[in-house]
Amino acid sequence: MRIDAERGSSPSESVQSQSSASNHSLDNGSDPDYIKSQNDFFVHCVSQRHAFDSHQAYLTSLLYSSPATLQDAFMALALSRRSETEPSIPEHQLCFYHASNAISTLRNLEVGNAQEATVCLALGSMMLSFDLRLGFGNTRSICIHSLSLSRPWHGVIRKSSAEDADLLDFLLFKDTSESLLQADVPTVRVDSTAEVPLSDPHTGHCAALLPLLHDICELNYELSCQRIYSSDIFARLESLEQSVENWSPEPNNNPGHGLHDFEAAHLECQSRVMKATALIILHRLQYPYDCRPQWTLGSALAILHDLDDILQETKLLPRHADLPLLVACFEVSDDKERERWLSKFSPTLNYASRSCEWFKDIASEVWAARRKGRSFYWYDICRFDGLKRQATF
Repeated sequence: MRIDAERGSSPSESVQSQSSASNHSLDNGSDPDYIKSQNDFFVHCVSQRHAFDSHQAYLTSLLYSSPATLQDAFMALALSRRSETEPSIPEHQLCFYHASNAISTLRNLEVGNAQEATVCLALGSMMLSFDLRLGFGNTRSICIHSLSLSRPWHGVIRKSSAEDADLLDFLLFKDTSESLLQADVPTVRVDSTAEVPLSDPHTGHCAALLPLLHDICELNYELSCQRIYSSDIFARLESLEQSVENWSPEPNNNPGHGLHDFEAAHLECQSRVMKATALIILHRLQYPYDCRPQWTLGSALAILHDLDDILQETKLLPRHADLPLLVACFEVSDDKERERWLSKFSPTLNYASRSCEWFKDIASEVWAARRKGRSFYWYDICRFDGLKRQATF
């Protein structure tokens, strides 16, 4: 589904009236659901609970410095949250009216300096959060557009403040995850020599893993296009596998990112499952899904039990747990067991119900192909019908 209405094209006079009232509340900073929209955004993007207040203040300051650019995104999030608990057709229409305006703003945004690039990342992050909440499939398009517009200033943004870098990392991580699934190359490569935080609310301890994931994406893309295993391909696979095996998260020594025990547990779990996910993907780039199932099943079950343990301990899953969950379920053959894992974890991913159903559908589609004796590699996953869900931005 596309969110592509032109700015100013309200669905009805009633909605126009409500929109004007809502915008007036925004200007005065008094709409409680406008404030809740910030919390909604943080729930999707921030794992460190004690960081909520600083992120609220940070995004509020961005809003007041660029209200014309950001207020529709805030209102769309606010109304998407409220319509879940108090659904009504006018509010539903108004929600999409604001979302259409925000998408139109992002599509037509011009970025000429680091401050404007930061606002672009904020707008992209909020619309990405909105898209994940409602499951429209614009995820990759939003990432590509936001990261491409702001790209010349990423280095400056990393050095300006932790909050600016957090927005960048949220988009980078999701763009990389989607690229792995879509057999595509991420929009931006994270320089392995760049100064990145030892932990942040989005990449956790995995910032140093992003360059390796980018290399996996490039190799995955090449194999998807040519399906030829040369000596160079095998050498790169072996080198990447060794690099991921050797990777371990660095301890967090930044006093500005002090962690509570449950937050540290989340980041450690995220590191383990992302590393195991990368190794399974590399294995499935070398061997088709009908080969060596026991090795990958053991790693897949380790991911699922690790996620289950952290869920039992903290009632939440780590950030970006969707990719590890899918990769693991592609290895679990028993339909009931796979359904049990997906049903347990999906509600805690903070995604739309349609996205949660999509997880189940694509896993079932992969296993239906396996049972029919179809031989395929990881780079073939993007050709399954379920992975063609992405909308046009």
